[in-house]
Amino acid sequence: MSGSSIGDNGAIILGESLKSNSTLTELDLSYSTIKATTVLSICNSLKFNSTITALHITPNEASSVLKQMLVANKTAKGLLCW
Repeated sequence: MSGSSIGDNGAIILGESLKSNSTLTELDLSYSTIKATTVLSICNSLKFNSTITALHITPNEASSVLKQMLVANKTAKGLLCW
């Protein structure tokens, strides 16, 4: 999803789908247009996700919120940000 313009609705849909994800192990949100106000659904979903082990982000509006998600996620092993 690198470079995507996922937007508010896309972030909500992505967050909901991550709750039941059992195969995706990496999530690349680098260079995306996710806003801090809409990334909350992703953060909450990843609290319950046991398969995502790496998250790729770059400085964007949601970077700090996504970093906080790692504290709640028990399986994350990596964070890439520039």
